[in-house]
Amino acid sequence: MSVKAKGIAHINLKNMDQAIEIKILLIIVTGIYGLLAVTSIFLMIKPPKKVNSIYGYRSGNAGASQEAWDYANKLAPRLMLLIATVSLVLALASVYFLHNKIPVDGLYLICIMGMCLLQVIIIPVVEIKLGKLEERHKAGSA
Repeated sequence: MSVKAKGIAHINLKNMDQAIEIKILLIIVTGIYGLLAVTSIFLMIKPPKKVNSIYGYRSGNAGASQEAWDYANKLAPRLMLLIATVSLVLALASVYFLHNKIPVDGLYLICIMGMCLLQVIIIPVVEIKLGKLEERHKAGSA
């Protein structure tokens, strides 16, 4: 649909709506990734000191010892910040390069699913590192 306003300009409302939707998408995506970054920085500055069930990286392996807890809660926020940064760059790149090729709904899906998939990577990485830490302790005590 287009409107001609007093013969001055020809405005395509569909393109204007898409531009507004893309701006909203960018605000939401930047906000989500910003929140992840702030959370990870907070956890780097103020990691949980003792094993707890309230906050921090919590898993069976992380709670096995204080050393494992400290290691996991040092590593996980750093990975979270790295992944939030990479996710933001990928989301912005996908919006920039794909905004004319796929609908805005598809861009939302790409951005949110990409973030979720990348955030899930934190768990196996930390668990593998905790397993290696445990193996070193077993080898050192044997």
